[in-house]
Amino acid sequence: MINILFLGGGRRVELAQRFIKRGYSIFSYESSFDVPIIEVATVLIGSNWKSSFIEIENIIREYNIDLVIPLQDEAVIIAACLRTDIPILVSDLKTAVTCFDKYSFGEFILNNFPEHYPIPKESQEVLFKPRFGYGSRDIFYKESYEWNNIPDGYIAQRKIKGIEYSVDSYFNKYGEWVDSVVRTRDRISGGEVFSSCIINNDRLRFLTKEINKRLGIKGPSNTQWIVDKDREWLLEINARFGGGYTFSMEAGLDAISLIEHDYFEGPAPIINIQYDLKLERSYRDHYFGTKNNGYLGLSYR
Repeated sequence: MINILFLGGGRRVELAQRFIKRGYSIFSYESSFDVPIIEVATVLIGSNWKSSFIEIENIIREYNIDLVIPLQDEAVIIAACLRTDIPILVSDLKTAVTCFDKYSFGEFILNNFPEHYPIPKESQEVLFKPRFGYGSRDIFYKESYEWNNIPDGYIAQRKIKGIEYSVDSYFNKYGEWVDSVVRTRDRISGGEVFSSCIINNDRLRFLTKEINKRLGIKGPSNTQWIVDKDREWLLEINARFGGGYTFSMEAGLDAISLIEHDYFEGPAPIINIQYDLKLERSYRDHYFGTKNNGYLGLSYR
């Protein structure tokens, strides 16, 4: 059995279940037992991300981990810095930092694909995003932009009115593009998609392929766009599995088989995307004891 270590698996129960159905064993490095993934995985409690390098490397040895998959933005940075001989599903550190730091990401896009970055102009509506934020937290907008009035720790993007899309992609361990799936972001809550449709949009697939390749992505990525009547506007790229990536897997982007081919000598899968597929997510309750008694999971510290 192949042992996988999720870094910050938290709510990624659907992703974990897909690996489990294929015969994998899932461990997840978390800061608390109060995470939904505890129902299907062995949860290992560790420190905060800033002091977790040695802990994670020790876990890899102690639990015979065969593959590491980061599932949070900070976890991507940690994963890119780990010293281990086992496969880590992550891009190099420079790419990871560029995606995590929205200021660095904006600089990269403006230097390489400036026509697709929503740089604000005076007196336009503007979105302010935390430079190191995630999950749509602490984002706010103003009706009029002033170039010299950006709050500390924030970046500014023009507020675009259009249709939102996510593009889930997979690049092999050499950074070669395999395929991308375009899906709408019809209903979003807390940065997570709850209603979505798979569509055939070669224009967004091509742009995503070229930008991700220039960025140096390896493994899975999630690219977010807004399209208005003028052009495609690039908002951000997550150098990891996005929250809705399992929908693209359901549509035919078989990331598990691609991982097996890259790292475990599995056969090359045939990718056949099913279009006109719709996702409607439902809410599910998860209950936890206040003393963490009676739950699966191990405390590493």
